[in-house]
Amino acid sequence: MKSPWRSYAGCCGILFIHSGLNAIAQAAMPSLTAYYQQDLAAIMVGASICCLAAFAAAFFAEKLIARLQPRKTLMLSSLAGFVFCFIIAYSPTLSGFYWGCFFAGLMAAWGTFVPAAAYIRQMNTDHPGFLTALLSTVCLLGSACF
Repeated sequence: MKSPWRSYAGCCGILFIHSGLNAIAQAAMPSLTAYYQQDLAAIMVGASICCLAAFAAAFFAEKLIARLQPRKTLMLSSLAGFVFCFIIAYSPTLSGFYWGCFFAGLMAAWGTFVPAAAYIRQMNTDHPGFLTALLSTVCLLGSACF
């Protein structure tokens, strides 16, 4: 059975793609951004809930459909993450945290890890899924802080 971290990374990928599109939409309409900044506490809580839910959806999907082929498992768990993100994205109070998710995703891009690339590559070879788990964790921790 493959590592649940890969499905977790799939959920995170859907989250960051969607959050990027959401951030672009908010940049086009500054009044939305000003509105969402009024309730910072709700935004932070929303980000934390979304992070935990993405992990839970991936983990349980991994356990429930472990007998399927890896690609189908990743696709279904990513779909679960997308459905959750869709609900959060259109909840008026919590949408603003996608700015944080978007910038955290940029910060956690591969280029950030260039000085440690050799070590990470070796760890990923020795422990498959290490890189995806690392990137996903950094992204989610970053988004929870915004």
